[in-house]
Amino acid sequence: MIQFFCLTYILLFSLYIFSSKWFHITKMQFAFLWGLFSFALALLAYNMNPPDGFDLVNYQFVFLNQIRHSGMSLVEFLFQNGTTVGGADYTNLYTFNLLRYFVASISQNGFLLPAICVFIDFSIVGYIMGDWSMSTKGRLQFNPLALFLCFSFMPFVHCASGLRNALCASIMSLGIYLYLYKKKNILVFFFLSFVAATVHIAALIAIPIVLLARLKIGWIGYGMVFVFSLLAQYVTEWMATSGIAYFQVVSRKYVQYTSEEQYIGSRAPLYTVLLLLVFFMLAFFLTQAGKRNWQGKTPQQLLIRFLTLYIVYILGNFGNYDMVLRPTYVLGPLAPIICSLLLESTTWRDCILDTRARYVIRRGMIVACYVLCIYLNYNFFVAYGIYFIGQH
Repeated sequence: MIQFFCLTYILLFSLYIFSSKWFHITKMQFAFLWGLFSFALALLAYNMNPPDGFDLVNYQFVFLNQIRHSGMSLVEFLFQNGTTVGGADYTNLYTFNLLRYFVASISQNGFLLPAICVFIDFSIVGYIMGDWSMSTKGRLQFNPLALFLCFSFMPFVHCASGLRNALCASIMSLGIYLYLYKKKNILVFFFLSFVAATVHIAALIAIPIVLLARLKIGWIGYGMVFVFSLLAQYVTEWMATSGIAYFQVVSRKYVQYTSEEQYIGSRAPLYTVLLLLVFFMLAFFLTQAGKRNWQGKTPQQLLIRFLTLYIVYILGNFGNYDMVLRPTYVLGPLAPIICSLLLESTTWRDCILDTRARYVIRRGMIVACYVLCIYLNYNFFVAYGIYFIGQH
């Protein structure tokens, strides 16, 4: 019954997103409605019935039980955990360990952990989506494709099972948005980067690219990102011999994510995400590269420059399942910015193509993105939907 009400509200809220151009609501009303949306998704995660193959069952529930029965204080668990209670690779992940200790201390129900993670993830998505709409349009008007792209880049089933990758990506996205677009102090960015990196090491990929996006170095920046992707292996080899436990975990994980040990599921998500990223880069080159001021430092240009640099890095790993799909989670909360570049007619005014070609390509990309997103999300929800129906 709970799942039915959650799914009903999620459907109704999605219909509002589709029709938002005809409905005028205040920021407070939107915050309330989106808060309920995030809460409904969190309740689905709380009441799901995952199979044995999910990370939630194989790792997190086991680790939560270890924490409950260890008798360790919070300080001992975070800083003096010589027995590696809660997982050997988790010893330096202070933010995630703090969250796990909190859940283990207040509840015997491990499903509280995915519920909290999902609520945080999509609360951040809602903040960015609402603020971007108000900043660029002066009102809360959304493109449905942004929601589709968000769930394509950051699939809900993985938010509710893998937990860490989506949580760290959401926090990292918030730091990027606040620093590049909202012009917050760099200390805010570094603080949120630290929080994200102590949830999952995947957050580290975005940090040098964010700093690079601040520089006015033109096409050289894209070459630097390419070189960075080539040198990553040598950097992680140095980390393996550094003697610093956190860096050693980073090195082991990089080897795991780039070797035959990496997880490889269906190829559909990999190819679909790569196509979506190619469409974004095509839109960028057609609409921005011909402008004289495309290397400017306005907040919007900084965000777009980060996205293009980050996507170039991801595309450079096109044959690697983990190194494409894991970094792509950061793009989920930033989907409204991607949508603006793909869809807004004002963005295409300075396109290097003539009017007719511009219209055909823009419309074609919109249709293709919708088809790809619907296909990918359909696969996720059909394949995994059964686990969110029956109560555990």
